[in-house]
Amino acid sequence: MVTYLKNDCGMANIAIHVRKKFGNAVARNRVKRIFRASFYNLREVIQGQNLILTPRRAAKGLGSIEISLLLEKCLADAGMSRKK
Repeated sequence: MVTYLKNDCGMANIAIHVRKKFGNAVARNRVKRIFRASFYNLREVIQGQNLILTPRRAAKGLGSIEISLLLEKCLADAGMSRKK
């Protein structure tokens, strides 16, 4: 799930909120690392936005490529990405 808000600084900011129900600390930190890396690959596309990412349990078994593609799709659906 992606929540976003426009900001005035022109830079994209990110917060990744993973609930304890997601899994143990290793699983939570792994998904945060993958989402953070995906965000850094897309940060030029989403300038001027504050994003809050909340991964669902289905993301637990996915790899970095799948998560990156899902993040791109979510951003395109929200109208923030040039790729649709």
